[in-house]
Amino acid sequence: MLLFPLLNYLNISFINHPHQYTWGSFIVLAPHIGYAHPPIKDYWPNLELLEAVENDAREQGHLQTKVTLLFDHPYLNQLTLNYYAANQGSNLRFDTLDYFSKDTDEALVRRISDHTDYIVTKADKLGPDFSNVKNVRVKAILDEGVIPLRAIATFPLPDNTVIDVLRKENPASQPLQSPPILLSIGPPGTRPGVGFNRQLNGESAMWAQGENITPTTIIVFNNTPLHGFQSSQQGIITTPVPDEMFSTAGQFPIYLMDSRNSLRSNELTFHVE
Repeated sequence: MLLFPLLNYLNISFINHPHQYTWGSFIVLAPHIGYAHPPIKDYWPNLELLEAVENDAREQGHLQTKVTLLFDHPYLNQLTLNYYAANQGSNLRFDTLDYFSKDTDEALVRRISDHTDYIVTKADKLGPDFSNVKNVRVKAILDEGVIPLRAIATFPLPDNTVIDVLRKENPASQPLQSPPILLSIGPPGTRPGVGFNRQLNGESAMWAQGENITPTTIIVFNNTPLHGFQSSQQGIITTPVPDEMFSTAGQFPIYLMDSRNSLRSNELTFHVE
């Protein structure tokens, strides 16, 4: 019985052989068997998320702050965030929905409504399916607007998704939100297959200027949402544009949309000719 762990120890520590060997369904030797997840080089914004909530909670006068994550991801989860919060002496407490809970979805929504100050949602790739069953169902209910929420921050992630940080609002204090207004885009067009504003990674990039832009406002290119970045200049959003979206000639509609409530702007046209 000691042979298998010894072989894997030698392989991981000294040999680092890239192949996997199995005996039936039993893994005998593999490069990943020594840890739950391989080491990662990508940066996940745990500290930025912590700082965004803490700063907003301070402005709102919260002494003890409860944050519910509607996802359970290996690299961004309640355990990691609670560790950072404790390490920095923060008064934030992070939680997620227990997939073992026997509470109904409606009861979980009531618990969030009564006891949560902030909610953090992830656009996609929430983590293991088994631990996110209730998160998926409850997020679908919250997307119907049963709890008034206001977006305070959005962070892009290494897995090409984003997280939205939402503050629970008092219904009486929540102002009516106006839809975004699209004023201009850049560039206004290109030739088929010709890139523009090339970034260091080779991707093309465009910008949009508008009004009533929130942290959850995105650019929609020919009905395809593009998750970009808020510029340091107020009212500016930038986003990468995949090459296949301008590979052929055409007139493609561009508009802004608030991903939190689906409010959308007027359209401008991106010309490929």
